[in-house]
Amino acid sequence: MTFAEILANFHFLRPEWFCALLPVAALLALLRRHRRRASNWEKAVDKELLPHLLDKPEGGISRSPLTLAFLAWLITIAALAGPAWEKAPRPIHEREDALVIIFDLSRSMLATDVKPNRLVRAKRKLSDLLDQRAEGVTALIAFAGDAHTVSPLTDDAATIKAMIPSLTPDIMPAPGSRLAPALSLALTLFEAGGAETGRILVFTDEIRDLSAAQQLARQDRSRYPLSVLSVGTAEGAPVPYIQDGQLRGYLKNRAGDLALARVDRTQLAEFSRLAGGRHSPITLTDEDLAYLLASEPALGDAFRELDRDFDQWQEAGPWLLLLLLPLASLAFRRGWLWCWLLLVFAPMDSALAWGWDDLWASRDQQGMTALDAGEPLKAAEL
Repeated sequence: MTFAEILANFHFLRPEWFCALLPVAALLALLRRHRRRASNWEKAVDKELLPHLLDKPEGGISRSPLTLAFLAWLITIAALAGPAWEKAPRPIHEREDALVIIFDLSRSMLATDVKPNRLVRAKRKLSDLLDQRAEGVTALIAFAGDAHTVSPLTDDAATIKAMIPSLTPDIMPAPGSRLAPALSLALTLFEAGGAETGRILVFTDEIRDLSAAQQLARQDRSRYPLSVLSVGTAEGAPVPYIQDGQLRGYLKNRAGDLALARVDRTQLAEFSRLAGGRHSPITLTDEDLAYLLASEPALGDAFRELDRDFDQWQEAGPWLLLLLLPLASLAFRRGWLWCWLLLVFAPMDSALAWGWDDLWASRDQQGMTALDAGEPLKAAEL
């Protein structure tokens, strides 16, 4: 890096630390004002004679403790402010926790057997889940008669959460509740994201294409286990028909009777077991998510290294602290530091034996302890 590039990129990461110079500047101003005042000698002796009577060398470097303390303070504040001018690439280790959420947007999710309705409860639970995703990557798929990617695998759970209000059955082009296309799309997202292992969590109230969905789920159950969060009750409820935000009636079957959307939890639990995962009905607390997303031994300890540049500046502040060493040496008596060099290079005829027990007891106390333990020879040596 050239000098021009250093100047262009030079900045302080924490410039607010320079506010700590204000009290020092005020102290120095007071001392300077005090020194400008005439001393008792200047009042009693003629000005022409003062240079011959007082030892006040001009232009010399002051070695007073206050001057040294100010320089040390200035260097310390500059180091704490974090000078930086170069970026350093940092490898980022992230937990290999890939999760694909498959969200049911069929008309039956508008049933009101859970209040206010199944869709609202499922969206609230989805929001809670995304708030808990501190690590790993997450994807979201919406399905009804077909499946569509709302978000690919990403570590930005907040962006996925911002899309939740737009999840309504009206955005799906085909009605129904076919899970197989969504599972096929989930496997594609895993491969595109480079996730060799991961989990699938399905928010739904029923699976119409059970045979096709089971076949896909069982193929990769060891790498991508599937769990189901069922929304609704076994008693079920009528499915409202809403158009332009207005209730136009309720869906009816071919016989003309009201169509009740019931949840077969036994079927969903068996499907989850065959897919290598778990099943839980939706709850008001986080017990369902804690159970469904409990870490598996094969998935919980895997980490990956991400090759990303997060614009992390390489801080040079600690190197400034080395400038404190010569200032610290000036605080000692002249020639005092040279004694350390003599100790380092002086020849040694014998070594001083020292042990952990010497910290807590003298040699005589250790000898008494050895004697009490029935070891007279060791006691004599001590």
